[in-house]
Amino acid sequence: MVKLTVIQKRKIAAIGMIHTIGLLGIVSPYQDIFIQLSSLNLVVSAILILPSFKDKKLIISFITVFFLGYLLEYIGVSSGLIFGEYHYGKGLFPLIYGVPLVIGVNWWMLCYGAIELTRSFKANKIVHLLLATLVLTLVDFIMEQVAPKLDYWHWENNNIPIQNYLAWSFFGAIFISMLKVQIGDSKPNSVAPFLILTQILFFILLFTLL
Repeated sequence: MVKLTVIQKRKIAAIGMIHTIGLLGIVSPYQDIFIQLSSLNLVVSAILILPSFKDKKLIISFITVFFLGYLLEYIGVSSGLIFGEYHYGKGLFPLIYGVPLVIGVNWWMLCYGAIELTRSFKANKIVHLLLATLVLTLVDFIMEQVAPKLDYWHWENNNIPIQNYLAWSFFGAIFISMLKVQIGDSKPNSVAPFLILTQILFFILLFTLL
């Protein structure tokens, strides 16, 4: 079992607290206020899972996936050819050309978290890639059930196409592969897996309560 440092324990506690407050706020009469804090939640969570701001490889990986993730979503929203026909609401902001800027943060955070969550499995690189991609797609599937209620994004005719999950898996696998190359054999991150598991629980609870 990995022994957590004091800083790691504090980061995990902060992630738990942020999501607990967010959950309680969203199911309260003050839902609109707390939904507007979603973008801030994502940014703070991403910062918390960064082991160090001095880790150049990790920072480069963030910048790369951030811009590619945003570009992918922009093309997707504009054309409807990648994920299907959808548009973003006002739950995530600011929007630039119809796409929340924070969506690039989300892509990096989920890809990196999926890598760290599956890192401890004894398997070859291909199996690791498949496992991390599966985790990433699972998180998207859970989020999709709640996103319209939070005004994050909306699908045409309220129908989530299979195309969306296939695209998430395909491009997610590409981003994960890129991150693995950029990160290399860096020290395992004990905070990132906790964030992914917390988000899964967070959206499952929202689905049952909203």
